[in-house]
Amino acid sequence: MISNTLARKAREAGIEIHIGSKVDDVVMSNGKITGLKTSKGHFDFDVVVDATGPWTRFTSRKVGLELPIWHTKAEVFILEPAQKLGYPFPVLKYPRFYARKDKDSVFICKAHLTMDLNDPMHAGVWNPDELAMTGGTDPYFWDFLTEELMQHYPRLLESSIVNDWVGFRAEPPDFLPILGPTPIEGYLLACGEGGNGVIETPTIGRDLAKYIMAGDTSWYLERLPLSRFEKEFDLMPQTA
Repeated sequence: MISNTLARKAREAGIEIHIGSKVDDVVMSNGKITGLKTSKGHFDFDVVVDATGPWTRFTSRKVGLELPIWHTKAEVFILEPAQKLGYPFPVLKYPRFYARKDKDSVFICKAHLTMDLNDPMHAGVWNPDELAMTGGTDPYFWDFLTEELMQHYPRLLESSIVNDWVGFRAEPPDFLPILGPTPIEGYLLACGEGGNGVIETPTIGRDLAKYIMAGDTSWYLERLPLSRFEKEFDLMPQTA
């Protein structure tokens, strides 16, 4: 609903939106972005903002960047309590898991800050186009949740699992977004928001628009640039 509302307002403001368009290549000249080749034709652009979420590590390679972005697993169970919820179920947000009501069931997900980027069970680099659309939770996840629920909400342990699936968040080592300019002129980033992209998008869009149109650098763009990773990672290995 949020995405559709933003798209509608964008169209009303004169923005052209192409749904289901594959970007085949990024067109560059003298190290600067000049446009995109897509499944719906070639488009000339002075600026391209890469907001491709879990695809970002792959799309950025088209311009020679290797972003410090990993996929963390958003493992989810939908639990059906033994008895119907006879009370307003609260939104639970603990450091290690998140839960909310989902119709007559409970949606419960592992928090991203519990992920170890060095543990292949928790994180890695996967091509989103090759991942299954449903299922995929790891056996350890139920053991993890059992311990958490025993401590915080033991009544939910009497639930049955009616569905499970895994989403993949795209996140840098500090679990904060990467926003703004890159070493490639005309190529900007709006990535690394993990599972919070839909919440943060209005602010990020506003700040990037001001930067593109007027050169204004917001508080967020100043504190969350790609350059903060320059010393730790080789961001342009293809030019080395």
